[in-house]
Amino acid sequence: MFDAMDKKVGPAPEVQYIKCSSSRKALWLFSVLSFLGSGFGQEIRRNSADVLTSLIPAMEEAQSKIQLPRHVTREYRLGTDSEVVATVDFTPPGKYGIQKHSGSNRAEQVVRRILEHEIEIALSTQKSQSTAVTTENYDFRYIGEGVLNGRPCHLLQMRPKRQQTELVSGRAWIDQQSSLISRIEGELAKSPSWWVKRVHVDLRFTSSGQSWLQTSMEAVAEVRCIGPQKLTSRVLDYDSATLAAENNDRLRISWSAPDGH
Repeated sequence: MFDAMDKKVGPAPEVQYIKCSSSRKALWLFSVLSFLGSGFGQEIRRNSADVLTSLIPAMEEAQSKIQLPRHVTREYRLGTDSEVVATVDFTPPGKYGIQKHSGSNRAEQVVRRILEHEIEIALSTQKSQSTAVTTENYDFRYIGEGVLNGRPCHLLQMRPKRQQTELVSGRAWIDQQSSLISRIEGELAKSPSWWVKRVHVDLRFTSSGQSWLQTSMEAVAEVRCIGPQKLTSRVLDYDSATLAAENNDRLRISWSAPDGH
């Protein structure tokens, strides 16, 4: 009866589930990290959505309350050797004047087209609304936080809802305290003419008292048969008196670029 116990017992079988190949370990680790990463990504998306829910209405409300100066004096530079100083009056019916210019006559022609277009938009509620940085004209995505000129900002990705030369596909810096736009950088949603392949713009804004204005603009256009053409502008002076509320509407993006002609 004890014969079975006298039999030699062979070596214990290898426990396969303890030993894992390197490929299985990597697969297991990848699965765990993917699971954790998806959860973390979902949390980021939820937080971003929460920020947008409050940020966009605050930004649009802040834009609706801004006061734009009646008169602005700007210096424009086209390339390295052309300079134009001009004044613009946004009081209806609107007007502008060239104070001085040096270099090519083309620079003055470009500036005149810029100011004519700017006044046209400023005096039209419909056109002003079509260029405003709002949900009517853009889809927004929250990127994160940053600092501009020492002030904390929210960063937004801007995607135009249509191809329009006054709309910009790029990024916006929103001041966390005022909810006003401090900077817009990107490419135009539509080229201003056949001669221009693309235009990259960098617009800067600031506030002073009750006024909010675009202080500088840099536009680099890729012009066919010519190459890159750079146009810049900066504010030299502005009137502290502001336009009436009915003429303010929303923040207008004021820019233009060489059209190759």
